Amino acid sequence: MTRRKRGFKVLGLGFLAVLSVMTLGITSAQAAEFLILQEGVAKTFKELGITAESVTGEMEEPGYLVVNGLGFELQCASAHVLEGVLKPLGVITGKLLHLNCTVLESGALLHELPCQVQDVGGDNELGKILINKMHGGLFSHGGELYVLVKPFQGELFLSIQLEGAECPLSGTYAVTGQLIFLIGQDHAQAVLPLTVSNPSLFVEKLKFGERNATLVGSGVARLNGAFAGEKWGAH
Repeated sequence: MTRRKRGFKVLGLGFLAVLSVMTLGITSAQAAEFLILQEGVAKTFKELGITAESVTGEMEEPGYLVVNGLGFELQCASAHVLEGVLKPLGVITGKLLHLNCTVLESGALLHELPCQVQDVGGDNELGKILINKMHGGLFSHGGELYVLVKPFQGELFLSIQLEGAECPLSGTYAVTGQLIFLIGQDHAQAVLPLTVSNPSLFVEKLKFGERNATLVGSGVARLNGAFAGEKWGAH
């Protein structure tokens, strides 16, 4: 049994390659760039001649996927960025590996349900979920920075299989759609639905099967290529 405070601030970096923000219907959105701080001066990837820089990262606290109307949450104890790459013009690509995933019954007290979790087509390791390659792009709006993230091909992030003789949710579910991450000063702050001044600007389009879903979690990201250890950000 798990007890969790509701509504905590979500942190996480949009780890992932270029999409037109016009798909959001936000005509005032502007393109954004990754920056690296060198000798006190922030320079863009283009100014530094960077064509690609690898990035790694992990969650700071357990993340969970809340599924509306089904009364359960999928919680993963850890997540790691695989094959993360940043490119000029705010382009991001990568994969996410989630480990020790369980199914919890929603409520003030979260009871673990007798359901085994794995991704369809994976290596059959229970509780392990590998999200398909994703891509995203940076954009700014209203003084804030965001990352729009989608599956690299189509709309399928992954298919999740829940199993167990006593699992009330047994079956295979497709996780589809797109995500938007709000980037903070020190981290990227991923809040879905977004807590912005006019949240109607953004439409959450994440689905678990036929149900709307909300992703919550926290994490950090670091450069680990030629510029490993450098201070970096976006504008």
